[in-house]
Amino acid sequence: MNYECNMRFNTAKLLDAHEDLKKKFPPAIYNEIKDGNRYGWAFTSLEGDIDDIHGRRYNKYGKEADCFVKTPAYCGYFKELLEEMEGILGKVCRARIIGIDGYREIALHHDGHDGSRFWRYHIPIVPNAKCTFSADGIDFIMAEAGRLYRFPAWVMHSVVNHEGPRVHLMFSAFRDIKEISSQKDRSRND
Repeated sequence: MNYECNMRFNTAKLLDAHEDLKKKFPPAIYNEIKDGNRYGWAFTSLEGDIDDIHGRRYNKYGKEADCFVKTPAYCGYFKELLEEMEGILGKVCRARIIGIDGYREIALHHDGHDGSRFWRYHIPIVPNAKCTFSADGIDFIMAEAGRLYRFPAWVMHSVVNHEGPRVHLMFSAFRDIKEISSQKDRSRND
């Protein structure tokens, strides 16, 4: 399976929006503990809390689709980008930025504990060529800033961030963009 999509977003706008976000809101520490230097901001969550980046504060292993309430961080270029994706994919849920600094492994797991089958989308803001993703036994690297990547979140997947930072915009949707697009290369570098 090819996890790259033929859709790209403006990398300068992504970096600027990330810098603006850092100035407006302090990042939340993943799971409210300093867990492998993971941090981020929620754009949508269960109750609209910007610091609920894990999406499970109130309902462990709850439905992914329940995390769609917009937070104060849902603004600027990220809002524009997520609204564009909603126009293509339908409801986008559990949208967030997750950053990882340094070495970190995220163990093999699957999402959709309620039996739902959704796609996880990533747009690297700060990519890391030394960060290996694995989904359903296939290793891949999300090395291009601004490119849309996706994989089926219900399959077993893991991540190893070998060194250095990576920052990704992540969100979930129940539709696969490759099924609804015509494989045209779309460029959003305007």
